[in-house]
Amino acid sequence: MTGPFGLRAYISRALTRDSRGQSAPIGTVLLLVIVLLGTTAVAALGAVVIEDTRQQSELERAEQSMTLFDSRAALVALGSSNQQTIEFPNGDGQFEVREDLGWIRITHNDYDGMGSEETIYNRSLGAVVFTTSDAEIAYQGGGVWRRDGGGPARMISPPEFHYREATLTLPLIRTVGSETSSGATSISIDQGESGHAIFPNTTASAQAADGTEIGAPYNGTKDAYENPLKNGTINVTVKGPYSEGWEEYFRTHTTGTVYADHDNDIVTLQLESTGEALQDFQMPERDGSVSVPAMASNHKINNFTIHLSSEKNDFNQLHWSFYTEDTADVEFELHVASQQKLCGGGAGDLDVSLYYYNATSGTHHEWQNTSIDPATDPNFNIDCATEVLTMNFTSDTPLTYGDIDTQGSDNKWHYGPEIESRNVSASATANEHIADCDTDDDGICDAGENYPSYTEDASKASLDFLTNHYFSLMSPDFELTVHEGPGKGKGSQSTRVDTGNSGGTLDYEVTADSRFITFLHITENEIAVRLR
Repeated sequence: MTGPFGLRAYISRALTRDSRGQSAPIGTVLLLVIVLLGTTAVAALGAVVIEDTRQQSELERAEQSMTLFDSRAALVALGSSNQQTIEFPNGDGQFEVREDLGWIRITHNDYDGMGSEETIYNRSLGAVVFTTSDAEIAYQGGGVWRRDGGGPARMISPPEFHYREATLTLPLIRTVGSETSSGATSISIDQGESGHAIFPNTTASAQAADGTEIGAPYNGTKDAYENPLKNGTINVTVKGPYSEGWEEYFRTHTTGTVYADHDNDIVTLQLESTGEALQDFQMPERDGSVSVPAMASNHKINNFTIHLSSEKNDFNQLHWSFYTEDTADVEFELHVASQQKLCGGGAGDLDVSLYYYNATSGTHHEWQNTSIDPATDPNFNIDCATEVLTMNFTSDTPLTYGDIDTQGSDNKWHYGPEIESRNVSASATANEHIADCDTDDDGICDAGENYPSYTEDASKASLDFLTNHYFSLMSPDFELTVHEGPGKGKGSQSTRVDTGNSGGTLDYEVTADSRFITFLHITENEIAVRLR
């Protein structure tokens, strides 16, 4: 209603009529105004909702299309197809191929056990990016990532990064190209160099800008990149706008150590090398240590044997032990003693003791056998011609549960004062590992297989079981440190052991814990992306 007959004129005439007929027309007018205003508001709100819904639908379609792109790109990059094409429907966003967006660097730190660092790989990743006014969806490194309103990236689909049972398989996918497109877009993916070996490898793959070598062999050596990894850590670092999405993946798919620098868009995953089982080792001097790396739990020790060479004293008054103090809240000591000569007419017995204390749980266990005859026991044998004592700690030699008798020589144990001042738990149950009860070795505790319980001064267990049980509690990483008495303090005792001619064997299975890495497989694969 416009002009003289419009809404405003109608309202004016109605308001100036005879007051006797005002009520009905005014009510009608007000109702009409309210209806019109409400209709306008609903229409405006509906337009906003429709636009938001349209934009959200467009982003969901873009996610789905980019996920499809991801699967097609993998076919090309990994050699299953030479070319793939994907059609993206018309929309308000823009596509862009950016081959310089983000980079990945892989280093092997302390590969030689002396702190050296090797750069295995360091190149750009590139990306295919779809952007709207509200969000950004990108393909990078075999994964799809999304950022809303300039916020942190989150993962839509995972990258080509496969970690399982201490093996990292990383088929690196680099995106090359530099095109842009808006509206309906056809994207073609062509295969570039595929399957270029980075690790394992024998020859250098690239050089840095300063001319230094990137890739095999290890710096300053002729050592090829080989598996299994024996030392140090593998560090995978990603930089770029989607680093927080990569961080999400690292944290949810590995238990490696993750370091994030959000201010600089950098995230690093650190995986420790398991190396190999300790195997044979030279005996260190007193207070020296033997490192035990990446031991699998659940009783995986195959052999733990020590041979001690005497300093030509027939092991008279021997007090020797391995102890740990680097494991948080845990005290452990495996102690061997003799009160008399083992050779030269002494024919003394050996005393073998085991002490374990956990301050967090309050667990306090002690075991001892004071009457092992090394002249007749095949597991603890003395060769008096060479004065070499060989001891098998994975044998069936039994120890009795109860307070250790230090025979007044607590200063000859590393934890002697603690052993003397604490009372052992009256009873104990070994129930921390499946192997504690798995007597038929089928990997499960069957009906009738019970976790063993021990009562003070009444229960026995074999050294094989005890060594496996307590080492498993301290696994995967710990150190065994040498203590030798009598006397306190380094250098204050007269030694009974010739460490230069002593040593041992500790053979065990390495852990498959996902913060460790034993095998590394890296290839470089390129895809060339074009927009039409």
